[in-house]
Amino acid sequence: MRRSMERDEQAILFLNRRGFLTHVSCRRCGWFFSCRRCDVAMTWHRQTSRAFCHYCYDSREMPANCPDCGAGALALYGMGTERVEEELKHLFPGFAVSRMDSIR
Repeated sequence: MRRSMERDEQAILFLNRRGFLTHVSCRRCGWFFSCRRCDVAMTWHRQTSRAFCHYCYDSREMPANCPDCGAGALALYGMGTERVEEELKHLFPGFAVSRMDSIR
């Protein structure tokens, strides 16, 4: 990417992970943030400050504490397109960075 930008060219990255964080779980008891309808992992979107199920599009707020044991030490894992966009803007200031995805 850096070489492309130095030559005034464009670069395209493909990542099949919408959102900012792709997995939220409790470090104490192992609970993980899953869809109440589909039981798949919810993905947190920073842009909307909500977590979405990418199968049925249910959405919820991110819990501040673990709903099962009350611990406040939720682990945040994974990298979605929102996070990659943020990192690229930090790594390549002054260059245009665009993301081509949506919640729906």
